[in-house]
Amino acid sequence: MAAPLSQGFLPKMLMVMNGRSVKNPIFSLLHSNMANSILMKHSNSIRALSNWMSTISVNPPNKVKLLMPAVIAGQTQRDVPSRHYGRKTIIKPPRYPTFKYAGDLRQLPALDKDTTLYQYQTCDQLLQGDGVLKRLVSADLAKARDVSHHKKELIRDRIIELFGPNSELEQSIASLTLEIRQMVPRCITYRSDKVKKVHLVKCIFKRKRLLTRLRELDHERFEWLLRELKIQYVIPRDKEEYKGWKHNLRESIKKIANEKQREKLKELRAKFEEEKKAFFEEKKVILSKMEADLGKYGLGRDFLEQLLVAKEPEPDDDLLKHRIKKSDLIKLFNQPKK
Repeated sequence: MAAPLSQGFLPKMLMVMNGRSVKNPIFSLLHSNMANSILMKHSNSIRALSNWMSTISVNPPNKVKLLMPAVIAGQTQRDVPSRHYGRKTIIKPPRYPTFKYAGDLRQLPALDKDTTLYQYQTCDQLLQGDGVLKRLVSADLAKARDVSHHKKELIRDRIIELFGPNSELEQSIASLTLEIRQMVPRCITYRSDKVKKVHLVKCIFKRKRLLTRLRELDHERFEWLLRELKIQYVIPRDKEEYKGWKHNLRESIKKIANEKQREKLKELRAKFEEEKKAFFEEKKVILSKMEADLGKYGLGRDFLEQLLVAKEPEPDDDLLKHRIKKSDLIKLFNQPKK
């Protein structure tokens, strides 16, 4: 790695040039070559090089200006070509999370500001005459924590009404659904809030586990809860064993071979249909000629059927009589040679 311009080579060069005149054409050429060599060795120190040139009391002549790099003439560092081939990186596009995999088919509706909070709904008779007190206990001036508690209690009452008091699993799924639908808009708007995003992902997978458990226990209540909460459930697949890139390559080759085989079978089937059609047309012509010949000679169709019947050969009794037994053959082969 090259040393910075403030160390090593630059102070020594300044000491040499302090007592000499730049008007000398030989030294001006030397001066431009030295500047070029500095720029090649220190491509990231262009600003320091331009500041160093401004400190020289004598302005360089036109020849030196022509020989100096284009950076000192007013161009920026981006215009200078650099050879950082090893530092090239692929810039990936930004990811915009949508959380569609959660399976929520409905967004959380906005709460009316004039709605009385859950904990004060039993006091409606006392709040009817006082508008100020009614506004104090409404959702307009309530904290976010109180509004969230109000929504959770309403959902809890609805689940108890549908499934009964012994529905702790359904209540936890409904509360998680409310929490997920509250956090999704915030995580999409504020993408740098990683804490909320992690909590949201944990809630999504926890609700999926609870739904799987409810599906195993009672499928009818599971379907009922999905319709009530407007949730889309995806059946989890078994974890597939990774068999290596060679297995994947073989499977892809088999898939391509099967596709080609189907194409060839399709072509052969089309060719067979054409030949079949031609065969039946030729058969029809031959049968019509045979019918004409039979009518010409006064023969019936039974005459052809008698010719086609093949007679079975009768067994020869002489061969059966002279058939050698298997035991006699064994004795014949086992006799010693003379």
